[in-house]
Amino acid sequence: MCSFGRGCFRVLTVFIALAAGSLQGAWWRGSAEADLHRAASVALSNAVAVTIYPKVGLAEPLINDVEGERCPNCGRFQRSSLREDVKRETGVQTVGFLLASNRVVCLDPSFALENIGSIAVVAGGRSASAKVEKRFCEQNALLLALDPPLVPGDVVGIDSCADKPVLAVTVKRQARDNRALLASPKPLRAAQMFGARGDAWVPLDVPAVLLDARGRICGYTFNSEWRAGDATDPIRWPAYSVRELDQRLADAARQCAASVLPVTLTYRSPRMSRGGDQTMFRERSMRGSDGENETATELNTVGVLISDRRLFIRIGGDKSKLLRLEHIRVFLPGGPAEASFVCALASFKGVIAELAEPHPGQVLRIRSDPIGRPSGRIAFLCCADVASRGSLHFRSAAVRVNAVAVGWRGCLTTDLPVDRDEGCLVFSPDGVCQWWKASVIVGDDSIGESGRRWRNESMSDFLDASTLIALAQPADRDVDAAVRPVSPENENRLGWLGMDLQPITPELAESKKVMADTEGGKFGAIIMRVYPHSPAAGAGVKEGWVVVSVSPANRTLPLKVELEEIDSPYRSDFPWDRLDAIPAQYMDRLPTPWPSASNPFAVELTKLGIGTKVTAVFLADGAKIEKTMVIALAPPSYESAPSFKWKAGGISVCDLTQEVRDYLNLAPDAPGVVVCRVVSGGKAVTAGIRPFELIVRFNGKPVSSAKEFEALSRDATDIRLDVKRMTKERLVSFSVSKESEAATR
Repeated sequence: MCSFGRGCFRVLTVFIALAAGSLQGAWWRGSAEADLHRAASVALSNAVAVTIYPKVGLAEPLINDVEGERCPNCGRFQRSSLREDVKRETGVQTVGFLLASNRVVCLDPSFALENIGSIAVVAGGRSASAKVEKRFCEQNALLLALDPPLVPGDVVGIDSCADKPVLAVTVKRQARDNRALLASPKPLRAAQMFGARGDAWVPLDVPAVLLDARGRICGYTFNSEWRAGDATDPIRWPAYSVRELDQRLADAARQCAASVLPVTLTYRSPRMSRGGDQTMFRERSMRGSDGENETATELNTVGVLISDRRLFIRIGGDKSKLLRLEHIRVFLPGGPAEASFVCALASFKGVIAELAEPHPGQVLRIRSDPIGRPSGRIAFLCCADVASRGSLHFRSAAVRVNAVAVGWRGCLTTDLPVDRDEGCLVFSPDGVCQWWKASVIVGDDSIGESGRRWRNESMSDFLDASTLIALAQPADRDVDAAVRPVSPENENRLGWLGMDLQPITPELAESKKVMADTEGGKFGAIIMRVYPHSPAAGAGVKEGWVVVSVSPANRTLPLKVELEEIDSPYRSDFPWDRLDAIPAQYMDRLPTPWPSASNPFAVELTKLGIGTKVTAVFLADGAKIEKTMVIALAPPSYESAPSFKWKAGGISVCDLTQEVRDYLNLAPDAPGVVVCRVVSGGKAVTAGIRPFELIVRFNGKPVSSAKEFEALSRDATDIRLDVKRMTKERLVSFSVSKESEAATR
């Protein structure tokens, strides 16, 4: 055939195809209103209203909840609560289609079958109760068995002579009358979408009846994406019976238990606070412990074996306890084994630990190939909770993976109706882990704000399981170098740049002419003092400048400096004149007269990590100045200063530190130790010693450190102490027995 003939043949072929398509679609096009009405009538002819009434037990919390419609704005599913539905005596309203007089296929509400109390099916004024017979694997649907049959005789179902579908009719419940149904026809060709790989699909509201060009029912779909090759007849859909589903859930729980292990973290007891009630309250509010017991010495938790030797271990929201970590014990099937601390994670609420011996058979298996089309596919959610020390309780439920999106750091995520922040794994039917529920630490946009407890510093998402396995060798940005076990002496040491800060106010911002750069005085702080030989001094920071942000090098979003008046070191309201009237048993509850060095700004610097390079932005003389500094270990503070417990005298003393010298206006070489703790009824308290006083001489000899005090008190029985309260000095004398002094040693 010549080229002209081939061209004519192609044109004729296209014309015939277009004409055929026009003829096939003629019944619902044209004026079309009557034809669309007829299509809706066909879809509604075997549609039924289904109401699933949930039940909730008291023994165990829910694993998953009701999955609602997808929000068009955020893309996530809007959910209701099973417990709220039970309280309101409201069922889950959905739609189904009659396959036979006693069988209905309906939309799956996606919560556990154990939480289904009863099911009511209504059509044409008739009603029947129903039970779940099957759960479909690749369609978001249930097969219900009716008792009694809803309609006599045969029903209008799928026409065996029907051609390919060209129209989808979505059926919904009416809001005003929940027994009435609405139908919305939609041409498939007009809504078709094409992918870069040559695939094509149609996004649909579900459930939907599929009709061919002659208006005959050719199938149904309960998935939000329909493709031309999809099976449309429920008889051909793979499904699990209730018994098969129970067996698969038990298998999934066993697969989870093989890699998820009980773990116990042991901490040493925290150092007792020297700051009384106020300091302890301030530290709790700054650290934000998420309601955890900060003084606990043991945490029973869950670990996942992500390589032959390494585990990811959940630790909750309070990383500060890891500074006191002593032991990690992993309970393996063959018995408990010790694991060593590798690192804390910056991006997740967990740590990585390493076992001495490999356990390759228990490593969590994940899918090696990319996750394919997820729409409506069933998967198995497994949750592990601590039952007791060395024991876990596993629960599992069937869930639907309806959509996959790109989320945190470009990783694949999915949205499942699970009301838990972490501790869940999702397995595919072939037994490999596809997703894990992670609490991702997203950080904050400010540094130093003590009122941050209400802020949400993490987000909870189901991430691709490959991100969990990758933590066996975490990237540098995923390692929190600031958090690792330290000695008791360094437990309360802080990060430090060597600046005393005063919170800025709108009045100060106006006087400094920095209103525009501080949002009217909403953030920023004035440099009141720069300590010699500090990182700030080395960088050339000057007093009177305004610091507006401090950010580590690997962070793209700057951390605004936000302080409150309570964080300012320039205040004093301690009742020195009433100190003698306070009963001895309440003295340990007194707040410190001097501001704590452990302020929110210092705590946040500590979290960024000692040795971390930061860039600070300052405002001075109408210009912005950037300075690069390295966070240093702060000099000893009152909370962390070396101390000595003198049992014979019933007091403890510690070294003078910078904040104490500043408060008392003492010279750098002025002698003295601080009375940091007293024992009610002790010799020293009975003689008149009170907390926060200075002991400057012991039996006439100057004392400048707790170590010197310990040496001078050794073997001494007749005691004369030169005591200083603010600017007033007095002599306190008492005696201790040789037996009590020997007990001290």
